[in-house]
Amino acid sequence: MASDNSFDVVSKVEIQEVKNAIDQASKEVHARFDLKDSKSKIELEGNDTIQLASQDDYKLKAVIEILSQKLVKRGVSLKNLEFEKLEPASNSSVRQKIKLKQGIASENAKFAEMFVKRGLVSDVGGFYRLPAIVGPAKASELLFTGDVIDAQEALRIGLVSEVVPHGALLDSAHALAERIAANPPLAVRALKDGLKRTAYGDPEEIGRWAIETIYRLMQTEDHKEGVASFLEKRAPHFTGR
Repeated sequence: MASDNSFDVVSKVEIQEVKNAIDQASKEVHARFDLKDSKSKIELEGNDTIQLASQDDYKLKAVIEILSQKLVKRGVSLKNLEFEKLEPASNSSVRQKIKLKQGIASENAKFAEMFVKRGLVSDVGGFYRLPAIVGPAKASELLFTGDVIDAQEALRIGLVSEVVPHGALLDSAHALAERIAANPPLAVRALKDGLKRTAYGDPEEIGRWAIETIYRLMQTEDHKEGVASFLEKRAPHFTGR
C-alpha cells in the first residue's frame, strides 16, 4: 500500500508480463539482421533480475531499446527498472543486469521522473497520481526537468514548486526555463499535452495515451541520444528529431 509520504510509488511488477516482453524481445533480437551473430541474450533470473548480453556495447544498447519497447507495450513501467553497471563478459562480449524494483522505496530514497532525460514521457503515474498529490505546478517542474529530489523534499512539496524572494523571481523563472529548454523539444511538448489531459478523462485513458506516446518517442533520435548519453556518462545533445 502506498505511503502518504510518497509522491511517486513504484507499482508492483507483473512477472508474467515481464516474461512475455522478454520472449517477444528475444524473438525480435534473433530476427534483426543487424544483431545477427551478435550472441545477444535476454534472460530472467528468478523474479527480480533481467540479464542482458551482446557482442559489444553498441549492440547491447539496441537490445535494451528493443526490450524497453516490449515492456512498455506489456504495461510494465520503465521506472521499475534499475540498471546496473555495464560489465565485460567472455569472448570480448558485454553484459548488463536490470533489477526489477517492487513496492515502495524507503525514506532514504531519491525520487525522480527521469523519462524526459531519455526522450520519453512518463507513464500514467506521472500524469495522473503525481499532479493529484503535489499539485500541477510541482508536477510540471519534476516532469519537464527530470530533477532528482530526496525524501525530505518529497514530504514538503505542495501546490507550488518554489517560493523565492520577489527580487529573485525573474532570475529563478529564467533558470527554470533554461533547464526545461535543455531537454528534447518533442518530449517536452508531449509532456505538456499529457498534463493537459489530466484535467479531463480517467487514468485508463491517460495510461493508454502514455504507452502509445512512449512507444512513438522510442523511435526518435532524441530517445536514442538520451540512452546513449546515459550509458556513456556524457551530456546529451538533443535535436528535436
